[in-house]
Amino acid sequence: SFGRGGSQPHSAEINGIGNNTQTRQMEVKVVKATQLGGLSGRCLEPYVVLEVDEPSQRHQTSTGTGAVCGWDDTFNIDITKQSSELLFEVWDQGQKIGKSDAFMGLGIVSISELMVTASQRHVIPLQG
Repeated sequence: SFGRGGSQPHSAEINGIGNNTQTRQMEVKVVKATQLGGLSGRCLEPYVVLEVDEPSQRHQTSTGTGAVCGWDDTFNIDITKQSSELLFEVWDQGQKIGKSDAFMGLGIVSISELMVTASQRHVIPLQG
């Protein structure tokens, strides 16, 4: 788990992976975001950080433009039987708060849910 509030780690075993040391690759594509910044639409230069809990991995998209943004960035992540969640965090580097980028929200997806079919498209509502 990521240690963020509100999320409970999933304990489901991921089918098709085998023993704990075997690793498989999963392709994750971050396509787009809409309505960033809520009703104000205040989002200047968004990017997405993708994190995997186990084995620990972190990837980042390119920086986009505006409250409706398309990336089409693809990442190959390693997953094992110990993998349980993908965390997507959206940040805006165009709105510096102090010296940090502005947090726009996050979404969490269960890896076991993603393993149900080979190719899927998910719409992940942001929290926060």
